Amino acid sequence: MRSVLKMNSISARKRILFVGEAVTLAHVVRPAVLARALDPSRYEVVLACDERYLKLFGKL
Repeated sequence: MRSVLKMNSISARKRILFVGEAVTLAHVVRPAVLARALDPSRYEVVLACDERYLKLFGKL
């Protein structure tokens, strides 16, 4: 049982949350650029921002 749990924890991607304040577009774009720079096979990326900006980025 331990080896199964250990194997699952190694293969799991880390989840990273980026938060963009809706003050200006730059406050949302910076976290989105950082999010896109991460390897999707290693990280699950979530971008939290005002919904009016989400359509600008598509899938991260």
